[in-house]
Amino acid sequence: MDLPLHIKKQIYSHLLLVPGLVFMRQYSTPILHHPTPFCNINERRLEPGVAYTLTRVTAGGTTSRFWRHYLTNVAIVRTNRQVYEEARPILYGENMFEMTNLTNETSPPAQFGMHLFPWGCNVLIRKLCFRAHAIYPFAWLLNSGHIGILPIYRELESVTLIVELEAVTRGLGKALVRMDREKWVPYVQRIYKVLAMDIFGCTSVIKSIPIWIDLRVIFDGEPFIEGLTMENERGLGIRKIEIKRAVSEAFELFKRGGF
Repeated sequence: MDLPLHIKKQIYSHLLLVPGLVFMRQYSTPILHHPTPFCNINERRLEPGVAYTLTRVTAGGTTSRFWRHYLTNVAIVRTNRQVYEEARPILYGENMFEMTNLTNETSPPAQFGMHLFPWGCNVLIRKLCFRAHAIYPFAWLLNSGHIGILPIYRELESVTLIVELEAVTRGLGKALVRMDREKWVPYVQRIYKVLAMDIFGCTSVIKSIPIWIDLRVIFDGEPFIEGLTMENERGLGIRKIEIKRAVSEAFELFKRGGF
């Protein structure tokens, strides 16, 4: 307790920060199996509080309970009131929290106003994340769902949408790969149209996307948090690198109003 605050913050960071995503799963009303299976599927609702919390460092990697992560020790926040107040902004403000990608059509439907984090911690959250294996699952969030986020998480700096792909030879990865002899600008324009169709259902009527929302493509085995380094690029291969950069450039065009 006699250490300077900046030293204590370094200690808190070592104990409380996960170099990956922290998956927050909220309580919800259960699915009832009587009188017929899934009979209440349309009546399910979210409930306050966290059902469980997992961590994952790489795409497609193994998950572990947050309190069992090999780099964390959350017991530090229970030391006393002073440590709790000093450590809480690091725990909630510097970790990347991944929330379930719910919509108004899922069961249960999305409801950002339903408390997920402990009381008083919403204002500390600065980084949120949503994941999917395609682009179209983010359509609701990008069209209208994001409106409900900022009133709840008032200090939020960014929302990252992560598209997880397995390879460039099948599925969405195959559709996004750069063709032989395709120039860069036409390539980005093509990716722009692919995103527009999945998000807005057309390539002509484009709505503005908030500048605090980012879209990333990552492949199996890649770390969620670390950016592209020269070492990572060597392991990815040129086609994967091109997809990641082209999708990022195309998504930025939506924020600027298109071409």
